[in-house]
Amino acid sequence: MEEVLAVVGGILLLLAVTGGIQGIATKLFEKDEFVPLGDRIAATLLGGALIGLAAVLDAGVKHTGLWITLGVGAAIVLGLAGFLWLEFRRDRKDDREVQVLREVLDAFNRHDLDAIMSRFAEDCVFESPRGSDVWGQRFLGKQAVRSGLAARFEGIPDVHYGGDEHFASGNRGASEWTLTGTTVAGERIAVRGCDLWTFGKDGKLVRKTSFWKIHES
Repeated sequence: MEEVLAVVGGILLLLAVTGGIQGIATKLFEKDEFVPLGDRIAATLLGGALIGLAAVLDAGVKHTGLWITLGVGAAIVLGLAGFLWLEFRRDRKDDREVQVLREVLDAFNRHDLDAIMSRFAEDCVFESPRGSDVWGQRFLGKQAVRSGLAARFEGIPDVHYGGDEHFASGNRGASEWTLTGTTVAGERIAVRGCDLWTFGKDGKLVRKTSFWKIHES
């Protein structure tokens, strides 16, 4: 009985490890199918539990092969559980940062400067898509960034960002959107663009770099 439990536990651990490998392959080769992280964690815990139960049932019996399996299985469980926990925490962090980017864009569409700036760090940097330098115009510090963003609302009073998508990985993020509006000079604008973001250690935004497509009539 204990041999069966150990084998089944080993198979579940193998599935969990395979899921980890497949998850890495998904990111490397951009495949659409992968084993969900929750399923891999469940397989790890269940596999470890079965192997542990096999050890209890086998207590006092000298089965060298089984104990080798138990030792290897325990090492895999500890290592894989740690890996999955770190990956789980990273995924949760990325989800939180994507939510921050969505909330920032919603604040832009409300023209709510206070809500926007509440997400920025004191030493933040904003690089606008237009300016005399290769990076456009650069605004340094929270007050300067606020002034730069306010100028956007003043120049395009009905500016709106739609068709948005947001991504985050580690301390970097990206937002894609379509900017529409009419300038104070009466020019109608509809252009695709994006923001590249950098997050600080406290989750605040420390850099916003904006890009617009060059629209030629």
